[in-house]
Formats: sequence, C-alpha cells, structure tokens
Amino acid sequence: MMGERDQAMRELAELYPLGGLDPEERAAVEAYLASEGCRDAIKRGRMIAYALGESVAQEPPRELRARVLAAAQPPSVSAQAPVVTAPTRRADIITPWWTRPAWLAAAAAVVVVIFAATFAHQWFWPRTWAVACSAAPASCPSATRVVASSGNQLRFEAQGMAPLPAGKVYQAWYIRAGAKPTPAPTFSPDANGNATVTLPVGAEKGLTVAITVEPQGGSQAPTTKPFLVASIN
Repeated sequence: MMGERDQAMRELAELYPLGGLDPEERAAVEAYLASEGCRDAIKRGRMIAYALGESVAQEPPRELRARVLAAAQPPSVSAQAPVVTAPTRRADIITPWWTRPAWLAAAAAVVVVIFAATFAHQWFWPRTWAVACSAAPASCPSATRVVASSGNQLRFEAQGMAPLPAGKVYQAWYIRAGAKPTPAPTFSPDANGNATVTLPVGAEKGLTVAITVEPQGGSQAPTTKPFLVASIN
C-alpha cells in the first residue's frame, strides 16, 4: 500500500518535468529519483507536458471547461481522514514573492546599502558651498569653501589668505535673510596662509556667510565691507 509520503512525492514528480516546483521541492524529488515509482511519475509528467504542448494548437471541446472545473473541486474530507503534510502547488496558497523570506532579506539588504551609501557620502563628501571674493586678486585667498560640519555647524576653510597688520583680525559672520549680521569667531591665518573657523549655525537655506577685516578682539557689527561671501542654498 502506498504511503502518504510516496503519494505526495509522486505528485511532485509529475510536476517536475513541467518546471512547476520551487528549489526545495526539486531537491526533494531529485533525492527520491532512486525509486522506480518516482521515475514512472516523471515519465507521466513528461507525457503530460508533451500533451499540453500539442493541445495548444487544437481547439478544445466545449465540454472541457465543465470537466476541468468539476475536477478542480476539492473532495470532501471526513474528520477521520489523514492530514497530508506534503507540500502542494495550489495557486491559491502560494506565498506572494514579495512576502517570502528571501525577498524580505534582499529588500532589507538594499535598505542597509542605501543607508550606508548615504552616510558615507555625507561623511566623506560633505556638502560644500563656493565662496566669492570681491577684493583685489592679490588679496583673495587661493582656495576657499564653506563646509557643512557635524553638530549643526558650518566651517569656513581657506588657503593662501593674506597676513594682516598688527591689531587686525579676520572675522566671520552669518546673515539670515532680512536680519542683521550675527558675529562669529575671529581668526588669523597660519604661516602658510591656511585658516579655519567654525560658525555656530547650520546649513539654513538662504543663509549668507561673510568674512570681514576687524580690529583685534572682533566687532559686534561689521566695520568693513565683507570681501568673502558664500550663499547657503
């Protein structure tokens, strides 16, 4: 007498040639190929596949639909009937591809990659803004930029800034639209003309960063016209 497992494996074997199995089911059928009954089931499956291919070119009889629908009705199962636990291929219980663990894991991996790429871009390639110089070319730095720094701050960086006479310093300012300039720290370039100063303000859209020359100790309002200006947008 054929056991439930044998019956289930033969049903899977008949679907094997049709390509209707998932990888786990294919592996189970291939491991069962040593069975004569399984080989017979595969032969029947190949005959079914061939018959299906041949039937495409022929017009089906009118009564075929009724017979197919009748055959598709599940048989009534009594309370004493054994429960078959073998995998099935019924279309109404196939798990949608987007809910399968492999797809969920792949989607999670994509999210992680996007997050990591965004973090790396912000860390290694932070947002920067160009600085315009309105002074004479000889007084303009060779390189300047404003960088979005960590902690909701902006950082002014410059190379080749001209030294100032005694009693004078550079001072940074940030100016919100329609508001007066807010003083930021003063600074002096090193022997190579390099200078960096941090402004206690984030990258607010419409903000202006400016650099002026002020008396030692700084000013509460600019005493000279800004010669370095960057617009944050």
